[in-house]
Amino acid sequence: VKEMAEKGLEPDAVTYTTLIDSYSRVGDFDKCWEIFRECRATLPDGGDEMLLSFMVRIAAKTHDAEKALKLFSELESSGFIEQAKPYNAIISALGSTARFAELAIQYWHKMQLLNIVPDGHTGVAVLKACAQIGDVQTAYDALKDMKLHGIQMNAGTYNGLIRTYAGAAAVRGVKEEHIDLYIKDAMELFEQLKRDENLRVNSRVLNALVELHANALRVDELDANILPLYDKHKVKPDVYTYQRLAKMYFNLAEYDLVKNLYLDLKKEPKDSANAIKPNQMLLDSVLQAAVRTNDADVVYS
Repeated sequence: VKEMAEKGLEPDAVTYTTLIDSYSRVGDFDKCWEIFRECRATLPDGGDEMLLSFMVRIAAKTHDAEKALKLFSELESSGFIEQAKPYNAIISALGSTARFAELAIQYWHKMQLLNIVPDGHTGVAVLKACAQIGDVQTAYDALKDMKLHGIQMNAGTYNGLIRTYAGAAAVRGVKEEHIDLYIKDAMELFEQLKRDENLRVNSRVLNALVELHANALRVDELDANILPLYDKHKVKPDVYTYQRLAKMYFNLAEYDLVKNLYLDLKKEPKDSANAIKPNQMLLDSVLQAAVRTNDADVVYS
C-alpha cells in the first residue's frame, strides 16, 4: 500500500481485501482489523460487498459476534447478493457464544426462507450454535437439511452433533434417562464416523465425547470408555481435553484431581513441538481449586 501511495496510486477495496486475506492466512487477525479500519477511513464507500463479507468471516474466526453482527447488518442494508458464504460466516460468528446462539439459528431459518442453498459449512455453523445451548431438535433439523441438499457428513458435522448432546447434557434439570439417550446416540455417531473410510478420528471428536461425559458427570463411563480412545486411535490429548476434565473434577468438588491434572500437564517437556500450553479456562479451574484447598503452591509451581 505504501508503494502504491509513493507511485501516486490509490488502493481500492480489492487491494485491501487481498492484503487482509494475506494476514488472515497467517493468523494475524489484529493486523486484519487494523487494515480494515484504515480502509474504512480511506475509501469513500468504506469498502465493497466482498470486503464486508470477508470481514464477517474474519469476525467469525475471532469469535467476535458483535463485530460480525454490525458488519452483516451493514451488508443487509446495502442489498448484498444473498448467498451461503456470508450467512455461514454470521451464523458461525454468532454461534461461537451461548449469548448469540439463538440469533445464529434465526439467521439459518432466514436462509431457508430466502431459499439460499446451503453448503457443507452451513450445517457445521448451525451445529456450532446448537452445541452452545444444547438445541438437539434444531441439530436434527440441520442434519435433515444437509441430507435434503445432498451434503455429506464430515468430521465437523459429527463433532457438532456430539457437542450438541454435550450442551443438552449440561442443561439444568436434565433427566438421567435423557442423558443416557444422548450418550447412546453420540456413541452411535462415533461408530458411524469410524466406518467412513474418508474420515479419521481426531481430537475434536474425542474431545466432544469427553465434553458430553464431563457435562453429564459420568466419570466411570468417561474413564472406561472414552479416555482409552486417545491411545487406541493414536490421538494426543490437547489443552481442551484437560480443560474439560478439570471443569468436571471441579464441579464434582474433586479439587485434588484438578490440581494433579494440572501438575501432570506441567511435567511434559516445554520445548516439545507438541507441548500443551494451558489456556485461561483450564487455569481458572486450577486457581479456583487451589483457593478452595488453600494451596498456593500449585499456582506458583
